[in-house]
Amino acid sequence: MYSPLWGFCLLSLAPGEWKQSECLPMTTPEQVIEEIFAKRRLTRRDQQMIMAMFSKRALSAKEADLINRIYEALSQGRLRVVD
Repeated sequence: MYSPLWGFCLLSLAPGEWKQSECLPMTTPEQVIEEIFAKRRLTRRDQQMIMAMFSKRALSAKEADLINRIYEALSQGRLRVVD
């Protein structure tokens, strides 16, 4: 579910059912990715937020660069994936 006032409301799969998780305040893709690099880890919630932000339209060159930056950091071990 999407709310223009609050940003993205993520849905997460509980064992055997879907449930709504908290609504996140409006953030830009740059803010999300900077937070990921500041923590030096990528959580499932981060992944879901990124996917929600970019899933409805084609990526701009700047957005593709942001995604590539995450991929390269994961490949080089500069980011950890945590659950």
